[in-house]
Amino acid sequence: MIAGWIFYNIKYEMRHFIVTRQQHLIDHVHAKSVQANTLLVTGIPSKYLSRDALYNLFHELPGGVKKIWINRYVLQLFVHLYPLIAPQESQRTSRHL
Repeated sequence: MIAGWIFYNIKYEMRHFIVTRQQHLIDHVHAKSVQANTLLVTGIPSKYLSRDALYNLFHELPGGVKKIWINRYVLQLFVHLYPLIAPQESQRTSRHL
């Protein structure tokens, strides 16, 4: 009996979550945000590591492609940004403990 009630609540909450999430994703304000219009693609084969090749691959997506950034220096970027990010991360995690 209790297991049935638990499964019913999980199913109900998942339905509610999916509806709420879809409403948020189609909201006009969210649809115009950078977060909603950015796609991160990793593990790209070397034959596609040019702006032209990526544009030809993705230009048929709904809304098209506006900008393409290729970051070939991830390790250097991490080494440069980590000293700036680490104090903020430690403050954020210590506040939530």
